[in-house]
Amino acid sequence: CCCCCCCCTTCSCRSMHHPNRFVRETAHFTAASMCEALAGQRLLVIGQDLAERLADGLSDNWSQVRYAACVATRTFMKCVGQEEQGRFLPLLAGPMCLNRYYVAEGVRLYSQETWRQVMGDSGRAAVARYVDQVVFYYISQSKASNHAVREAACAVIAELMEKVDRAAVSPHVPDLLRALLLCFKDSSWPVRDAACTACGR
Repeated sequence: CCCCCCCCTTCSCRSMHHPNRFVRETAHFTAASMCEALAGQRLLVIGQDLAERLADGLSDNWSQVRYAACVATRTFMKCVGQEEQGRFLPLLAGPMCLNRYYVAEGVRLYSQETWRQVMGDSGRAAVARYVDQVVFYYISQSKASNHAVREAACAVIAELMEKVDRAAVSPHVPDLLRALLLCFKDSSWPVRDAACTACGR
């Protein structure tokens, strides 16, 4: 039974990086079901590897894959247990937070509810705690090939500088401003508009 479970897990994880977006989407929904089946200690065994793949799925250029990854991530965080969630937040906090501003409504609303369910009132503190990883992710997404991702990155950078503990964010402000200045020159006007709004805030 353990051998069969291991094989299924390996197959699912590999499929989450498949070149076909429909396979990636299905793989993430499968991963959500797998998390429910392995909830607890068995899930923690593969937790780090799975979290890395979920982070990639949350950053996928296809909205359908992103949504499936959002479903899998919420299920994963619930099934590892609240006391263990902190182990995976350095990887997942940035993508989870950014998707709250993603242009596709399904992804955006689902991510906002996930953030409330998983983080409760500790969201800002968690972002401040893992600010190095979060900032690195935001800046990388501000250079993404998908204009909707770049737009969301500008919005979430603004939120970071406005709402998260200044002592934690201050060392990163020059890098964040450089990212926004690059977005001023973006070929997509919604990205330029988001960058302007972010600087204004």
